[in-house]
Amino acid sequence: MKIKGVSSVVSIVIVVVVSLLVVIAFAFYWASIAGLFTSSIVEVQVSGNLKVHANWFELMLCNKGTAKVVVDKVLINGRDATIYSAFGEDGESVLVQAGGDTLIAVKPGFSVTVRGYVQWELDPNVAYEIKIHTTGGKEFSYVVKAVRANFEAGSGD
Repeated sequence: MKIKGVSSVVSIVIVVVVSLLVVIAFAFYWASIAGLFTSSIVEVQVSGNLKVHANWFELMLCNKGTAKVVVDKVLINGRDATIYSAFGEDGESVLVQAGGDTLIAVKPGFSVTVRGYVQWELDPNVAYEIKIHTTGGKEFSYVVKAVRANFEAGSGD
């Protein structure tokens, strides 16, 4: 009785196909790891309390990512807030006007003090949901306690 096996041509084809699949799998794996180190990270945080005075507020935004972030919208409890001023750590304004919109540009690793107002009274000792929306479409949400402010509403000090 003669035992038949797989021909050498078929076995070579199977080995080549399996080898290609393994190489492709490793290529995707290493590409995903390389992407982790070369892509920019976008992360904006609200630091400290929300300082309030009547319908005016002040909050500190920190860019904890590796790329410049442009904030196009600040929402308090889901409602739009109007930005009056935004100053970096060096005291320079970081507001950018684009197409009638007021934007806040925050460099990586920097903090920005933002002042603005809403159309209703903000109460101290209340927690508010703050949403920060970027021009890249990302949204960051934080619950922040409000405290009475020591600044004059609308002033740059």
